[in-house]
Amino acid sequence: MGKLGGSKWLLQKWQGCRRVQQNLVTCCYTLLAMADIKENDEWKSAKNGWVRIHDIIMFIAIVILYIMQKIAEKQFENQHSSF
Repeated sequence: MGKLGGSKWLLQKWQGCRRVQQNLVTCCYTLLAMADIKENDEWKSAKNGWVRIHDIIMFIAIVILYIMQKIAEKQFENQHSSF
């Protein structure tokens, strides 16, 4: 299970979290940002430090840029594989 799936699981297990928040990808990314966990990090390396809203926004922006880069690379490979 990836970190996004793991954070969704944690939100579902947490009784104080409303059901709608358990399914939102942004809530999962916010949890990962607050814990300062990246995809290759261990869960035990989670931090409980001070996190500003700006830090959360930047974390999510970096994740989105990474995903967009991977999609663009895949599209490039698919376009050039027929040559």
